[in-house]
Amino acid sequence: MSRKIILLFVLAVVACVSGFFVWRALYGENDQQVIERKMGEIFQMMGKTGSEGFVVQLEHARTIAKYFDEISEIRLPKFHLESKMSRDDIEKNLIKARNWTTSLELKMYEPEYHFQEGEPLRCRVNFTGMVDARTKSGGSFQEGYELEMDWVKKDGEWLVSGVGFTQILNK
Repeated sequence: MSRKIILLFVLAVVACVSGFFVWRALYGENDQQVIERKMGEIFQMMGKTGSEGFVVQLEHARTIAKYFDEISEIRLPKFHLESKMSRDDIEKNLIKARNWTTSLELKMYEPEYHFQEGEPLRCRVNFTGMVDARTKSGGSFQEGYELEMDWVKKDGEWLVSGVGFTQILNK
């Protein structure tokens, strides 16, 4: 009797595990959906409304920096910035940018995903980005950019390996 119970238990566990993998294969997130979700999370965390304490700014910057590869290429010609940055550098620059504003909203439109097979797997996402910000000095700006974000899949995780803009749409 106890062997039957053990056998039924083992079969139930095998069925559950198999079912999970079948469900994951049929309905789980594909690479494009993972990148799209992560981009949305980054844009949401970059946003800012009202005053934020230093601890909140630091936590958002640290979380966003974790989405980046250990070394990432940043290409922002408008700000005379084209370099490779570590996660620590990205975190510090994010804190500066967030501290400079009282409100910040970023929106993404019309993303195009261009996957490049190889080792490691890479993807370039081209999209239109809109920035709406209010500065601590009382100024404000709304600008649109044609942006590109490079992603690399390392150890099964998609990470940002580069960010840049190709064109300023409006000022």
